[in-house]
Amino acid sequence: HTEKAFDKAVEEVKVLKQKPNQQEMGDLYGLYKQATVGDINTGEGVGGWVFWVLAPPLPPVYF
Repeated sequence: HTEKAFDKAVEEVKVLKQKPNQQEMGDLYGLYKQATVGDINTGEGVGGWVFWVLAPPLPPVYF
């Protein structure tokens, strides 16, 4: 099930053996926001905005 797999991935990211670098953290943030919120819905300047706007289109998990 997609939602269960997503929830599992979210939990696994919280306990990674090695901390992701800043670019990887941004990529993860962008993908997380795209999956949970959908297309960006805030103005430029919001923390992580650039990573969210660059995230590939995904079907929202929790819509």
